[in-house]
Amino acid sequence: MLILGADEAAAFADALGSQRPGWVPLIFPARWLALPAIRAAVAELADLANGLALHETQSFEIDAPLLPNAAYTFTATIRRLSENPPRLIVQAVVATADGIACVRFQAGLRIVPRTAPP
Repeated sequence: MLILGADEAAAFADALGSQRPGWVPLIFPARWLALPAIRAAVAELADLANGLALHETQSFEIDAPLLPNAAYTFTATIRRLSENPPRLIVQAVVATADGIACVRFQAGLRIVPRTAPP
């Protein structure tokens, strides 16, 4: 269970230039792609010792707005989409504590090789 902190949501909204107090940006769940469990799964699938994961695409389906200080579950699946070029797809659902889906989203990650500095 994740708590969507009001201060974190406000900082995210401010970074987007929002002037709406108490508003949670619709794309806020993308921030949860940085959760340690998600990062570890991406690193394992993408061989990040030899490459970098670049956020290439994203799409959102919003069923209900997210609310500050509310509890949510965040469920994600990550799979390899292609080998050449290497890509991963993350599909996630954000739901209320009662299991009602609020947001479904998908993020595409392209894996690019690390290169030595010139």
